[in-house]
Amino acid sequence: MSRLARAARALRAGGLERVWAARYPPLREPDAAEAARTHVVGSVAALSPPYRGAFTLALRMVPLCFRLVTGRRLAGAPAQVLLVGATRLERVPLVGTVVRASGTLACYGGLDGLPTAARDPLPAAGTPDDPRERTWTDAAR
Repeated sequence: MSRLARAARALRAGGLERVWAARYPPLREPDAAEAARTHVVGSVAALSPPYRGAFTLALRMVPLCFRLVTGRRLAGAPAQVLLVGATRLERVPLVGTVVRASGTLACYGGLDGLPTAARDPLPAAGTPDDPRERTWTDAAR
């Protein structure tokens, strides 16, 4: 199974996409939600194996931790409970870091649109005329 597939399964199991939709209304749009999901999955898949393993493990722990901090299931929680639960989850070691980091990555991917490489092909590394950094999409080339 590929790294992207594992990261996608862990993200789906974590259920954080519902939290993102509750916290960040623009991510409720299907195109923005897909861009956010793609960016988070690609970023997680690009991590080195120890970090990727810890991140995916923490993603899979999110529903259990959510249940412990709210008393409700993440899958069926209304928006207000999602917001309160996400705030409480951010205080849980490791899981809180994953909730904050994935939310940031989701906003970056979903609100900034498609990766630069999809719109305007760039060289794998910045040139003197274009000092942009490599991204995980460039590294796959």
